[in-house]
Amino acid sequence: MKFFFIAFLLFVPNLANAGDPSEPCLNSLKNEAKLQGLFERVPFDVTKGQSMEVLSNNDKISDEDKTALSYFIIEGQKCFNLGVEWRTANYPSEVLTITSVYMVDILSTFSDLFGRTNTYGEIAKKRAKMAADLNNKIRDIAQKVKQKKIEVEGRKKNLAQNELAKQMKQSQTDALVQQQIQQQELQARRNAVLIIMQNWRPM
Repeated sequence: MKFFFIAFLLFVPNLANAGDPSEPCLNSLKNEAKLQGLFERVPFDVTKGQSMEVLSNNDKISDEDKTALSYFIIEGQKCFNLGVEWRTANYPSEVLTITSVYMVDILSTFSDLFGRTNTYGEIAKKRAKMAADLNNKIRDIAQKVKQKKIEVEGRKKNLAQNELAKQMKQSQTDALVQQQIQQQELQARRNAVLIIMQNWRPM
């Protein structure tokens, strides 16, 4: 589950990624003593890869780890729920959708471990694939967000340039009108002077 938050920090820099209430909750859960044995066989964070020992572990889950896993899933879901409202306000709908699907898939995967359908190693491989898939999807969304930002900035720039050109054209029009008015006034004054001169007779 931690991959969800790390993914945003690493691959979605243009999205809001600080302030999610779920993250500190999950970090505190990560450090609980009762879960450390479980995390040796089911790593908390799979973003940095998993050891060959974990990937090749053909054992089914022990009763002790079943208890720890049950606790981890329940408490982890509580942590995740803490940030639902925050994420809804700060992340695009596409992100919310893929993370919701990811959470369902990870819970289903853990249930296979819990029910002893899969071994530790099989679960590790599934989680690795799921993490890679989520990684790729988030990269695609990040690229779309970046492209959309560029397009919006481009439109703003074009609008600004068009507005500037419009203002310059208007200024030129105003200047031309003013010049014509001045010329008309000068011509009227010249005509008045000519009329005076034409009507002038020496005493």
